[in-house]
Amino acid sequence: MRTINPSEIAAWVADLDARFGPSTARTAYLVLHGTLEIAVDDEAIKKNPAKGRAVKVPAEKSGRTVA
Repeated sequence: MRTINPSEIAAWVADLDARFGPSTARTAYLVLHGTLEIAVDDEAIKKNPAKGRAVKVPAEKSGRTVA
């Protein structure tokens, strides 16, 4: 079985941020993080690699959104 490393998640998030913007990157990260938390709870994995210090998640935009 292959292990997912925090550095791989960090690179993935950075790529999403560059290609699609911070909002999309943050949303995708949150979905992955939640999925991995369930895997930890189910004892399928020992720890969540998305919680690694190397993983930098784009900050939420503050202010008003205009459609």
